[in-house]
Amino acid sequence: MLTNTTSPCLSPEVPVRAQGLHGLQQDISNNLAKFRQRTVKSHPASWADISRLADKNHWFSNDYPTPRRVQSGPYRSQEAIRLGDSFARLPAAKPLADYRIAIIVGEGGILQGLPELAASCDLTLQIDRESGPLQLITYLLEECRKETSYPESHTEKIALLNRAITRLQAANPEVGADNARDIALQFCEYITGMERNLFSSAERFAEFKRCQDHPVQQVYLDYFSEEAMSALAEILKDHNASVRFLNIGNACEYPEEFYEGIPYDDNGMDIGLTPSRYVQRLPFSDDAICAYSQLCGGRIFTATATIPEMADALYGCAISGRDSTLRALASRYDGQLFTWLIKDAASAASTFRDLQMIAWFLSCYGTGPSHQLPTRIFRFFAQHPINTMHDWILRLTAARLTRPEVEELKAHKEALKSDYLQNHPTHMDTQPPLFIKILDRITAEPRLAETGQPVDSTASSQAAAEEVTAVPMQLV
Repeated sequence: MLTNTTSPCLSPEVPVRAQGLHGLQQDISNNLAKFRQRTVKSHPASWADISRLADKNHWFSNDYPTPRRVQSGPYRSQEAIRLGDSFARLPAAKPLADYRIAIIVGEGGILQGLPELAASCDLTLQIDRESGPLQLITYLLEECRKETSYPESHTEKIALLNRAITRLQAANPEVGADNARDIALQFCEYITGMERNLFSSAERFAEFKRCQDHPVQQVYLDYFSEEAMSALAEILKDHNASVRFLNIGNACEYPEEFYEGIPYDDNGMDIGLTPSRYVQRLPFSDDAICAYSQLCGGRIFTATATIPEMADALYGCAISGRDSTLRALASRYDGQLFTWLIKDAASAASTFRDLQMIAWFLSCYGTGPSHQLPTRIFRFFAQHPINTMHDWILRLTAARLTRPEVEELKAHKEALKSDYLQNHPTHMDTQPPLFIKILDRITAEPRLAETGQPVDSTASSQAAAEEVTAVPMQLV
């Protein structure tokens, strides 16, 4: 496992506290090493029949506005994508009674927010399921510490980055020239788009230098792994440490990673499980906040939630990822559903050309019967040869349903089953398909939302994430 990027400073003024923090870091290093993964594959991996992302690593956070995001389709619009707003909400002092921890996924904006993290937290944990991005940031921070003056020119910044890339390649021969070019491209976009990053000005670089001894520890963990996250939670509790800041980025927009690790319970007891289940087990401080982002949906943004708001916010991220996948699948199999989804995701900021395109799709395909979205989703899976790798969409949809949605599914249940079995021949003498299991469980589920409004379109996911109204059922 990578060591932390700086040795703990055992100050004579606070030796017990410093030694306690050192013990926490050692316990994390010793007990979480078994979860280490060495890979430079993309996260998430591209799918065989449909892909939302290019096959590459995200070496740096992309929580900043870019022209591509503003102009890349009818369900894109200019939104607030400022991770710095989350860092600005951190308290500027640490308590002395226990330890405050920051947890960030990947680079997680550390090149922007290290001064705020150092002021508010005793330790920053960089968590990722892949070693490459964590190693790169380790080397980049170390190279920055060596600098005695601000690298003002672009050439100086690239030279500093190249030293980090050279070290990364020396430790990982599989990191080739293509990876290096990709890192450089993402770095240039980052230092241009991410506000107040340490390369943005001499003043900000000086702030970084003043807090450069803040301990940063890299840990190879998967946010969607029950074993790994439970182990981390127990270690933090054992050392009287709590999470004050969590930046999960847009990891929850890829909920398939969560459901792949949970076999469906034949008793149907997992009907309410959502992708942030294991994150919620972490010990959070009373003033903790969670930064998150939606980058796949109709509205793209970064936002900050308190811990009571976090479950709803991250569920909204999962729905954003679901709807992104549904749009791609529907464009292949069902013009009516595709039209409904892009029309629903279009915002007031859509260009005239985009609105014209939507109008053209409406004239060609219409939007079909006016069923609610859960019924449309199950009908889509019943009538088309959707690969079972996408069954996570059904499980996520089933996690939160309003009473009207359940009643509508009940009314169409037999027709949905009949269509599914007709289009998906299977031997029912062993196990019924997951589609049938989930549909049966939904229509027998007594715990329903108190509201009649669904929370499973892009717009309503945004509302759930930012305003957090009713909680349909207890999330676990």
